[in-house]
Amino acid sequence: MIGWTGTVLQETSQAYQTKAVETEQAYQVDIKEAEMLFDEAKDWEVVFSDSFDTNENGWEDDAFSYDLVEGEVEVADGKYYWDMEAIEGFIYYDYPEIDVLDDFYVEVEAEQSRGPVNGQYGLIFLYASGNYYYYFTITEDRRFQVYLLRVGKWESIIPLTFSEAIQPGEKNKLAIIAIEEDLYFYINDAFVQYVGSSLLLRGRVGLLTGLRLEGDTAEFAFDNFEVRVPPDAGE
Repeated sequence: MIGWTGTVLQETSQAYQTKAVETEQAYQVDIKEAEMLFDEAKDWEVVFSDSFDTNENGWEDDAFSYDLVEGEVEVADGKYYWDMEAIEGFIYYDYPEIDVLDDFYVEVEAEQSRGPVNGQYGLIFLYASGNYYYYFTITEDRRFQVYLLRVGKWESIIPLTFSEAIQPGEKNKLAIIAIEEDLYFYINDAFVQYVGSSLLLRGRVGLLTGLRLEGDTAEFAFDNFEVRVPPDAGE
């Protein structure tokens, strides 16, 4: 299912569990612990995988025009291409119809072939509704960030942060591990940050891009999107 966000309309959702706390932030965590968890996640059960050789999973695949963005998305040649033009600054996302998740590992290979260096691309996760979700993105100037949209308001969870793990002009692999209230973020298999006390505890995962300024254009491509769950998931 696709979606886009600019100025967000007020909306509420009680269909998904949230955690009743007011703040969350990035914390220091033992790097070896994060690396061990990443290695363990390689053996978790794969519940969804898409190499985009076909569009059997029913991703959006057409030209489109909305209030804030227009362009075309297409599954072709083993990738999922997003050709975007900003009418205003926007966030645009798509996610597959798979089960709502709590504990999970998600990864994707992503790249930006043209466009401004502050264009962003990556993963939407713990998506509960169009007004409650997180995203994790990188930019071509080697920065990453995590944002939460909650009741129509954006909250910076991890501000734009430089990372040598990001490879401009090349394919980058982004990955997230969510375990209970803990979130771990990885770029090209390198651990980059941890967030404790997640406000959203269940939701969907998918792909996301964004451009900041009117008239900005960019092309992004995604490949090898995969979701795994730990052995005790759902218990």
